[in-house]
Amino acid sequence: MKQSGLPDLKLARLADDLDLVKRARGRAFATIDRDPDLSEEPGLLSELRSRFEGSIEWLFHS
Repeated sequence: MKQSGLPDLKLARLADDLDLVKRARGRAFATIDRDPDLSEEPGLLSELRSRFEGSIEWLFHS
């Protein structure tokens, strides 16, 4: 049974997935550094907003 309202999430096994997690984190920070309001990444922005609704708006306020 899937709980409504929660994004699909596969829990990482840190020992196995540490390199992947580090690379994903690095790319996420690089994307935000390059394009803070994600104007060049409308698909990514749309996906983030649909999955996390208002909980990501703090990213876009200084």
